[in-house]
Amino acid sequence: MRIPSSLSLLILVAPVAAQHGWSAPVPIAALNTVGADTGAHISPDGLTMHWASSVSGNWEIYSATRTARGAPWGAPVLETVLSDPTAVDSEPFLSADGLTIYFASQRPGGTGSTDIMRATRPNPTAPWGQPTFVTELNSSGADAAPAVTEDELEIYFLTTGWNAPNPPQNAIAVAKRQSTALPFGTPQIVAELASPNTH
Repeated sequence: MRIPSSLSLLILVAPVAAQHGWSAPVPIAALNTVGADTGAHISPDGLTMHWASSVSGNWEIYSATRTARGAPWGAPVLETVLSDPTAVDSEPFLSADGLTIYFASQRPGGTGSTDIMRATRPNPTAPWGQPTFVTELNSSGADAAPAVTEDELEIYFLTTGWNAPNPPQNAIAVAKRQSTALPFGTPQIVAELASPNTH
């Protein structure tokens, strides 16, 4: 069946229209604290948010949930397993299946000033296991702001190591793997995004 020209126009225009027309940003009162709150990442279903907050006097990871998109957020919860009370933990990123969380940390035991860590759990309602360093991603520089693709086979992050062209400025690096059962390969600077830009 031929689509009428007027309907065709709506089909073509609607996705374009969706790219603009944002409402004015407003604070999320239920989640903001008297400290600094930053690095928010929302799960694909829109029901869970993770972020870093300095409300305790140290940067730690918090989460909140809600029952449906548009519903009010519940009270923030300190993710005690993911947070070190004496070190900076920030920039959490939850995998699409909700079973792995990546974040940046300055706790002892890493290889640089900031390192990427990961924690896993068997299902989305289970407690997190103890986080571990993702050693294949961490350089002697600062490695932070991890973000994984939906299939978790590629990870992008900011780095001042891995041959970043303008340290101490960050560059964007990517690491890939063939299976989630395997470690990531050696990170590579995304050359077309690296210079002369800063991030």
